Amino acid sequence: RNPEYDITRSIKKVLYGYQGGGDLFAGIGKPVRLRAFVSAPETLPEPLPALRQDLEAVLADIQSGSAGRFEWSIQDPAADPALAKEIEARYGFQPLVIGLLDPVPFYFYLALESGDQAEAVPLPESLDKAGLERAIEAGIKRFAPGVLRTLAIYTPPAAPSQFGMPGQGSSYGLVQEGLRDGFDLRETDLSSGQVPEDADLLLVLGPDGLDERQQFAIDQFLMQGGTVIVAASSFHVDLGGGTISARPRPTGLEDWLEHQGLGLAPLLVLDPQNTPFPIPVQRDLGGFVVEEIQTLDYPYFPDVRADGLAEDSGIAANLGQITMNWSSPI
Repeated sequence: RNPEYDITRSIKKVLYGYQGGGDLFAGIGKPVRLRAFVSAPETLPEPLPALRQDLEAVLADIQSGSAGRFEWSIQDPAADPALAKEIEARYGFQPLVIGLLDPVPFYFYLALESGDQAEAVPLPESLDKAGLERAIEAGIKRFAPGVLRTLAIYTPPAAPSQFGMPGQGSSYGLVQEGLRDGFDLRETDLSSGQVPEDADLLLVLGPDGLDERQQFAIDQFLMQGGTVIVAASSFHVDLGGGTISARPRPTGLEDWLEHQGLGLAPLLVLDPQNTPFPIPVQRDLGGFVVEEIQTLDYPYFPDVRADGLAEDSGIAANLGQITMNWSSPI
């Protein structure tokens, strides 16, 4: 290991973590403004009228400690058609409806602005004053450079054992360990229908049969301006038992991805230019059978070189070379 790198990285992590937990407005050069688009209390369903009062108290407290770097306003788009059109065009905010039994539309949206940057603030799952304060403070921190970023990460649950014993843990431990070196990691199973409110980015690793509530959490996080990275495959490859087999692995995101204009085909890519794969081969040596490892051409591992990478793409630029293991076409 490189001790200089390890020490420097640790200092930066502590420093950025301190900045994120210290003065809320430290490092923010331009004033921050929160615009709340909330309907009149009498048109809000329970428990939102009380949450509206809590919102005013939270905003007043933040403003009092901001040294003039924070201001806020509450507006009712239902009473101002021009404002309703503006926030729909800029943020995608539309009237909300609880359900068929309560069809009265209402607004309850929050947005932070600083200069040309704007961030939607999701409502907390708890719908209380403390959750509201955490969500707004997390949004304000996104305007400050050098603050430790928060990553929410989903990994599939461990598979149960056939004999009632605990199954093997997640195979993403090394990924999580590496991410913790430079980020504040939040593990989530998305079962609540909401991504942690302080998350800057959502990693969905190995989705396997996600239900509607989990899909809803991903979709809403994306709609609120969050960034989502999905590492998914159409197949699960099993190397056990001395064989290689692949079985279909529905992610649960097929319809949602199609709505986004993407499709993960139930196929595997093969290429004559590939990375060899070590395979056990049996040899008969005068009546004695021995097993040795040979590296053979393996078309399921396409070897993509510089001439096959898009130089004008921010994803592939300067990559040089990459091996794609059991890849499905998008």
